[in-house]
Amino acid sequence: MKIIYEDEAVLVVNKPVGMLVHPVGKKTSRSTLANKLLDYWEGFRKLERAGIVHRLDKDTSGIMLVAKNALAYYSLKKQFKERRIKKKYLAVVKGKFPFDGEEFKIPLGRKGNQITRGLTFKEGKEAITKFKVLQTFSQATFLEVLPRTGRTHQIRATLFFLGYPIIGDRKYGGKRTEIDDSIGRQALHSASISFLHPLTKNYLSFIAPLPEDMKELLQSLRE
Repeated sequence: MKIIYEDEAVLVVNKPVGMLVHPVGKKTSRSTLANKLLDYWEGFRKLERAGIVHRLDKDTSGIMLVAKNALAYYSLKKQFKERRIKKKYLAVVKGKFPFDGEEFKIPLGRKGNQITRGLTFKEGKEAITKFKVLQTFSQATFLEVLPRTGRTHQIRATLFFLGYPIIGDRKYGGKRTEIDDSIGRQALHSASISFLHPLTKNYLSFIAPLPEDMKELLQSLRE
């Protein structure tokens, strides 16, 4: 992980591709963001979930927000619940995306008890996502994505539902094509976050630069 910002209350990090946020078994326990945080500072051991207040999928890169004390943890969790924290993602999807500037509200629910069993779009909690087209190519589109809610796999599942899955996505990518093999993971990056500082009450914003693999994907699409 790379630290973008730190003070007495919050830590902002850039999570690399391939890093789990929390352990799911003994084999992954030392390579997760949670364990990297525990190695970095002992104080995270006193906090729920090592101070981590939200999540990113293993193969989604980008910015994450971590609390360094209990006051900050519950303040940030409340801001997420009340939808006051603003996040922006960048994604590259298959096809020419026709919904520039549109916001979608879809029911996103689980099939069975485990998220790994799949999703249903017939019932579930409302997932709200807005999309902006940044660049269109012959067989793909570069998007800015603004999630208004924080449902599990929300962006990936919504784009699959709309018929424009994220390139490289093995779960929601549909039938794999040659373009999927041009990147080793889903082309999705958490690019920025804005929030109210729990102590100073100042509104802060931070960005995580687009990683090299997505830059190379975009360059190949331009060519």
